[in-house]
This record gives sequence, C-alpha cells and structure tokens, in this order.
Amino acid sequence: MSELRWRAFQRVPWVWSTWERIWLRFHPLTPISDGSLLAVRRTGRSLELHLDSAALERMRRERGYSTFRAVHRMREDLAALAARLRRGDFPGAESVHGKTLMGEAGAVLGFHTRVAPRNLANAFQQYFQVGLDAVHHPRGLRANAKRRWPVEIWMTTEELLERYSDKSESERGVADPTSRRERKS
Repeated sequence: MSELRWRAFQRVPWVWSTWERIWLRFHPLTPISDGSLLAVRRTGRSLELHLDSAALERMRRERGYSTFRAVHRMREDLAALAARLRRGDFPGAESVHGKTLMGEAGAVLGFHTRVAPRNLANAFQQYFQVGLDAVHHPRGLRANAKRRWPVEIWMTTEELLERYSDKSESERGVADPTSRRERKS
C-alpha cells in the first residue's frame, strides 16, 4: 500500500504544485524578508513557520548550492524575524512553530524538536511535504525522502530573540558571505 501512493505521485506530480497554490491562496504567508527561504503565518499568539518551496528551488539551482548554505540562509532569516519582532511587526506573538521533514536543521537552528505522532493527519502531512520536495528537487522523488517523517519544531519568541540577538553576525561567530566576496575581488 505504501508504494502505491508514491506511484500516484509519479503519475501526477503537478497536483502538489496546484495543491500548494490553493492552500496559499486561503492561508497567505508573510515572507520574513526579500529573498528569504522562510515565511510566517499568524495563528493566534503564534507564528507558523513555512519554507518557501519556490525560493528553495531557485537556491538549489544556484552555483555552489549546499544544504549548509540553505541552513545558513535560514539562520539569516530567523535573525531577520527576530529583528522584525523587536520592531513590533508581530505584536503579541509568543512562539514560532512548524512541521518539517528537516528536523535536524530545526535543532541546528535552535528549535525544540519532537517527532510528530503517527496518525492519519501527519501521514497526510508527510505525503504532502515529500511530494513538494520531489516537485522542487532536481533529482525528484528520492527513496530516502519517502522514509522521512514530520518533526514538530518550536521555540518561544523570547528564545528566538535571545538566540538571534541584534548583535552583528561577526559577533555571533557567523561568517558574513559578502565580506568574503569583497576580499576575492
């Protein structure tokens, strides 16, 4: 039964892109900044974190793409989100949360993580996320992606503000990619 659902994906992969467009029409997202990989959606006192599939696809096509670069960009996006919270862009937000197939990246970025419960809703979420990844990934549907299960990630806005303080990246020990480009010139 498990392989049957993946065969359905291989026959009609356009369904995932259409599904995403419909979902976004009814649940619009706010990009964290121009060109960011992450966007948020307000859900009560929380910000639901989303990965912009199209932005990630564009980044994957860039020369020198690596998962490490994507995680670095996400770290920059979270610093930008912290700056927006400090400016008061999301008043009353108490936490940031999401569901992802990239639980390890969530932990590296400072989120608390837990494997999502095995239930029908999360099986549906897994199918949707793996399908979107396959639509946007240059190698399409991969066997290891089909085995991933959603992970819940979260942190309080206090934790986000503390982790992504308004110190410069060099003070936080994060290399500034523009300074490297300037040195090469």
